[in-house]
Formats: sequence, C-alpha cells, structure tokens
Amino acid sequence: MGQTRAIMSMTAKVTKEGLLRWPRQRTIKAWKHFHAQLKPVEVVIPYATQISDSLQRGEEFPIATRRAFNRVMTIIQTSYLRLSHSNSPAMKKDV
Repeated sequence: MGQTRAIMSMTAKVTKEGLLRWPRQRTIKAWKHFHAQLKPVEVVIPYATQISDSLQRGEEFPIATRRAFNRVMTIIQTSYLRLSHSNSPAMKKDV
C-alpha cells in the first residue's frame, strides 16, 4: 500500500511541476523505425486453459485476477519470443 501511495504522489508531483519531459524527435523516430520492423508472430500457450481453470477454483474471484491473467499470458508469450530469438535455432522453428 505504501508503494502505491508513493507512486501516486510522485506522479502528481511530476505532473504538477512539469518535470516530465517529452522525448526528442530523434528518439521518437528511432522508436517508430523499431516498431515498423516488428512482424506479428503467433505464440500458442498450450497450458493456458489449465492456468485459467486453476485460478478460477474457489469462491473468491476478484476482478483484478482477470487483468492479471491477461498480463501473465502476455509475459509468457514475450518471454518465449525473447528466449527463442536469443537461444537455440531449434526454438525458432517452433514459433
């Protein structure tokens, strides 16, 4: 709880005092180029249903769980892609 309060206070201070600086055009151009080079890749998570079923056990099911589940699936996909491009060529075939 204390960390959330600190983050909110810092965000308010940055916004109020104008400490947040917009990125330079050069930085924006570099990011646009980077994104233009990305290609869509489908990553299948064969055990996604089991993870979902496991999280839905029990009586309590907070709405935050739904948001967290989407983030977890995205993190698994991102981790797989990161590892597949930095490790063995065999993993690249599976993507």
